[in-house]
Amino acid sequence: MVTDSKIFLYDNKYSIHYHDTGSGEPIVFVHGLGAASYGWRFISESLVKKYRLVSLDLRGFGMSDKPTKSIYSLKHHAEVLIALIQHLNLRNITVVGHSLGGAVVLTAYLVLSLNLSKEHNVKSLVLMDALAYRYKIPWYLLFFKIPVLNSLLINRYTISFVISPILSRIGRKRLFFDERMVDDKMAKAYSGYIRQDGAQYALVRTMEQTTPQSLDAISNELTNINIPVLVLWGEHDKALPVSLGEKLNSDISGSKWVVIKDCGHNPHEECPSETANAILSFLNNLENQHD
Repeated sequence: MVTDSKIFLYDNKYSIHYHDTGSGEPIVFVHGLGAASYGWRFISESLVKKYRLVSLDLRGFGMSDKPTKSIYSLKHHAEVLIALIQHLNLRNITVVGHSLGGAVVLTAYLVLSLNLSKEHNVKSLVLMDALAYRYKIPWYLLFFKIPVLNSLLINRYTISFVISPILSRIGRKRLFFDERMVDDKMAKAYSGYIRQDGAQYALVRTMEQTTPQSLDAISNELTNINIPVLVLWGEHDKALPVSLGEKLNSDISGSKWVVIKDCGHNPHEECPSETANAILSFLNNLENQHD
């Protein structure tokens, strides 16, 4: 699918890359750790027929600026999301967050809700294999959380020739139920993002600054969500187990729970048809309720 690639200036100094295509009520997509707007390419083909689709590269990821000596907390990522929504003056929005992007969306809605929910009228959320609670960090990511060691990892050579190949192999097994879904084109795209100047710093700092306290700020407020929510999960997610999705669905009153069978942590890339259909069904039901 061909999309319109654009840039807006965040805080008058950082270029944020985003795609904006289609027409109708807007759906805003927020990617996960180490990912980019590229990840939404498959499900966009179905959704763009009816909706305006906006997907951004968070600061530090994809094609957006990657400043060093900068803050990469959930709050700061959420502020970038809000700034884009304000820049485009979007209304009646559905916001989709995957993995870390789910935590960003929830931070924007719950912690910074005055800006996101009231001013711009967010009508619904889609939380896809979303980070919302303290969780046991996979062993291979613990290195990024150790202050002295993670400084050694903020190095293009180390990332490009040591870390990236290792994470690529591990990621195929942990993030996908069927690792054959990760073709050379996908692997090359994601490894290209992480090898850019500043990407290593952003990755390490985002992990470091996604603190238990920032996740508690989300989980403590989940019962206050009062708009329709779709909680969608890959049945065989090894990164954020389906039990976390069940808890999230339980904590959000009235949410809709969908499990994608034979699917891992990235339903939008591994099972795009089922994922797009689940989102379309959720949004169609909302529209029918208001007719």
